[in-house]
Amino acid sequence: FTTKQAGEGTGLGLSTVTSILESLGGGIRVESKPGQGSRFTFYLPLCKGGREEGAGANRPAGGNRGSARRVLLVEDDKKILKLFDKALTAAGFEVTAIGNPLDAEAVLRQGGIDVIVTDYAMPKMNGAQIAALARTLGLHCKVILITGLVEDQVLEYYRKNLIHELLLKPLECQALIDAVNRETGR
Repeated sequence: FTTKQAGEGTGLGLSTVTSILESLGGGIRVESKPGQGSRFTFYLPLCKGGREEGAGANRPAGGNRGSARRVLLVEDDKKILKLFDKALTAAGFEVTAIGNPLDAEAVLRQGGIDVIVTDYAMPKMNGAQIAALARTLGLHCKVILITGLVEDQVLEYYRKNLIHELLLKPLECQALIDAVNRETGR
């Protein structure tokens, strides 16, 4: 819907809504079918800080948060992998960057990872499965998931504290650095 007449522009309503939701740590998903209408689903954190009261309170911390600096970066798009690797390394993090999500298990088994930064939609193993794998291996590292769409599995893992932060695409390098800084206590 728009109050503008045909040919007078597209307005800024949806762009403004998206910006507000993202600034609050949320997002929006749009589904549209010609002739049937559109569905807009808004996602917002459950409370300030993005967690229900007590969520994860009994979970051991992933080491000394002040010194947490090792990042496992999992991204199947080589250009994005290189870009994020370079940005995180320049920000002072020790980054292990892998392009094949199936290689994540070997890196996780070595231990010493403080934060996992992973894309959600990847072939053979998605980012939520990597988060679950880390938990299965007994690791207590933080998980930052990057996604274009927030699916039910992602929300469920977020509620269960398997995913600590969601970042929506498109994503600027500084937003990623800020998220890793938050999760490492820097």
